[in-house]
Amino acid sequence: MAIGLLWLAGLLALPRLPRLLHREQHRVGLLALIGTTAVVLLLIAQAKPATVTPAYADTSSTPLDREHPVPATTAADTAAPVAAAPVAAPLAQNGSPTMVSPPRISRELFARLLWDGIGGGGTSPAAPHADELYDIIVGYGLDPAIALAFFAQESQFCTTGMCISYDMKNWGGQRAAVNRTG
Repeated sequence: MAIGLLWLAGLLALPRLPRLLHREQHRVGLLALIGTTAVVLLLIAQAKPATVTPAYADTSSTPLDREHPVPATTAADTAAPVAAAPVAAPLAQNGSPTMVSPPRISRELFARLLWDGIGGGGTSPAAPHADELYDIIVGYGLDPAIALAFFAQESQFCTTGMCISYDMKNWGGQRAAVNRTG
């Protein structure tokens, strides 16, 4: 788009070029402008696009770099709860996803997403409480993956927007209605 506008400006200035080059002071300024434009266009043409790692890329093989690492799991954490059934594949859905289902993500992935965010979003204020949140969500029979998806969609894990601005401590960034009736 910018290159097209530069070409258009050049074509419009072309008929006026002899008159502009007639005076010495205009000639130096115009030649400097043309030279600068040529250098900028050359640099743009040679620039390589930045490489971006997608948010869904698997980074589990690399060590995590953070100030507060995910707490180490104990044998009690890794042992399957008595009431929980192993989930081999996502459950079939009729329509939209439901929050009521067995966990589809591990406690470790849940904590890692809160610590690292999605796409470099930063550490969630909820990250230090990841284990407690996971237990609460599973205790109500809800799926932690859907809860995290909701949390990410509404407030990027409370790292942006109203959630961080007003230090709201809820998953959806919801605020109570203000009674304005005096």
